[in-house]
Amino acid sequence: MKHLITLAFSCCLIFSFVTYDPKKELKHISGLSNPVSLVKDSIINKSSTIFLIDKSGSMAAKGESGKPKWEEAKESVLNATSSILKGYRESQQVAFLTFSGGCVEDPTKQQALKFSSDYTQVKRQLSALGNPGGGTPLQEAVTSTEKRLQYYSANYGDGDVSKLIVLSDGVATCGQIRPKDIYATGHTVITIASAPTQNTAGGNTKTGQKNMVKSYNAAAKRSTPNINSIKKRVKGATQMPNSFMGNSIPVKYFTIGFDIKPGSPAERDLQYLAGKTGGKYINTQNEFELTRAVTKFFKLYNPKPRSSLTNLNFEKGHQFLSGVEAIKEEKYRKAQQLFENFCTENPEDYNALFNLALMYEANDFHLQAIEKLEQYLNLRPNAEDKAWVLAQIQLLQNDMLQFFDYTRKVLKADLEYLELHFKKIQNGESMALAYEFMGFIQEKEFYYKDLPSKMGIEGKAEQSLCNTIESDLRTCAKYIKKDPENWDKNAASPLSLIFFNLETLIGAL
Repeated sequence: MKHLITLAFSCCLIFSFVTYDPKKELKHISGLSNPVSLVKDSIINKSSTIFLIDKSGSMAAKGESGKPKWEEAKESVLNATSSILKGYRESQQVAFLTFSGGCVEDPTKQQALKFSSDYTQVKRQLSALGNPGGGTPLQEAVTSTEKRLQYYSANYGDGDVSKLIVLSDGVATCGQIRPKDIYATGHTVITIASAPTQNTAGGNTKTGQKNMVKSYNAAAKRSTPNINSIKKRVKGATQMPNSFMGNSIPVKYFTIGFDIKPGSPAERDLQYLAGKTGGKYINTQNEFELTRAVTKFFKLYNPKPRSSLTNLNFEKGHQFLSGVEAIKEEKYRKAQQLFENFCTENPEDYNALFNLALMYEANDFHLQAIEKLEQYLNLRPNAEDKAWVLAQIQLLQNDMLQFFDYTRKVLKADLEYLELHFKKIQNGESMALAYEFMGFIQEKEFYYKDLPSKMGIEGKAEQSLCNTIESDLRTCAKYIKKDPENWDKNAASPLSLIFFNLETLIGAL
């Protein structure tokens, strides 16, 4: 029965890759007999993608299906890319590299980079990747692979959209991924190749403490550059891939933690890689979730271009179009806010509801996405994309179940992290602790602010717990900034409350 369920969901995933125009693209899709089942919100942008896959010894362990995780990973990648390459050979090309072994400068150096849009060749490449074994030189592998992808995109690709999909199941065994003041996604923008090392030795001196806070505040002011605005193509480059100089071609990291413990240092490394480039991280625990993750990374949302209302004034019409433009620019948070405001004043505009549903999905608000899609169908029961919308609701419901389970594990990991810090404080390690803990507070403040909406928490008691945790995290941040030497003493009370309220919240969910 479990295999039948997995197969059913896999079929839904394959259907979700077809294009917006059924008549034009139906001839490319095998196994589909009804045009209305085609996806209407997904278009595939022209891009070059490298799959960088962990081939360390831990990937030889058996996964949930009973097969080695290495085989599960290859099958998931093949399943997820098959329908894209069969239907969009003119706009998609992928290549594969692996990393394992010792701490060398470029773990991928001996591997040829062979981009292909042919499904048969892709299948052959995956089959020839060899067997897992060795360590996990993640930092070295992503640094060298990014350079190779930049070189290729500048000289042979379209010079615009390049993706690096990193799949790993364990912690890096060589170079450090995150700067010391970053917990996971971070607020600083530091390239791996030039990430500064911060010396926490001598942290008992007031000078060192002031420099730490100054360094943090300066880093926090930096903002992530707009990846989509950097589109200048590098011309005349003569360097070989492994000696590429220059970084004009943007590369977005899309990272997957495969069978990785939520909240673990290994997961946080992958979250940092995705966050620093404007990409996305997804935690997966089995072959189906892995396939689903890869499909999401190839998805670009195509909004309804016009309002369904005919009596909009200029201001409201402009607001709708601004939301559409934000979606096309992949500014999903901004687009969500624009369409939330629009739909509040125009709840009968079913095209706006559809677009808002897309943005809720893009920002991982699964319950809200389902609600808006249902409202869309209520207002437009005979919509031409009804079959797809119903299938999408089913996928989102499954995503919500996965997200709920994952979030509970993250909350427990946060509790373990706080407990570890209590112990360090008691051992007089509060100063060294302040670096990463400051990053933890900055990130988790926003995390717990969004949590009630993302989890669909309706109980006032649970919402109050999230709000209190968020408030106490802000209080701790103020203590660290104000007095880094004695912050642990001043923050003892809010830290205790965070720990207690987090335990209560986990028990209530």
